[in-house]
Amino acid sequence: MSSRPEWSLGESGSVPVGLSLLLSEYSHRHAHIWRVVVQATAVVAGLAVIPHLKDPNVEATLVWIPAFGALGLAALAFHRLQREFRLFDSVKQPYLEKTGRWDKKKREGWRHRLVGFKHQVLGFHLLLLVAALANAIYVIRN
Repeated sequence: MSSRPEWSLGESGSVPVGLSLLLSEYSHRHAHIWRVVVQATAVVAGLAVIPHLKDPNVEATLVWIPAFGALGLAALAFHRLQREFRLFDSVKQPYLEKTGRWDKKKREGWRHRLVGFKHQVLGFHLLLLVAALANAIYVIRN
């Protein structure tokens, strides 16, 4: 017995039940990816700023801890985003096929794959990771 829902009409007769479930999962995954991006960016930026707030009461050896914390959290969030995109991709193709938009995506070909949502988000987060690394190096040297 398959765990997939049947593609039957809903009670109103307008939206198939399976399509409604796919839309719900697609929307949830998309929103969850944005939540991870916003939370990770805020935390990494906040931790990266802490070492640059000069406080004479803090030992010089302790200021690098938040910088490396920001670097570690950026790396962890990058890994988490990759996992979330795997889940998102598993829902995206069936959703686009059921809504009839999959053929359009295939026609767009390489252009869509190079500048798609996934690559933009991961590219941004990779820049955040590089910025956290540069900040950690700067804090160690000064």
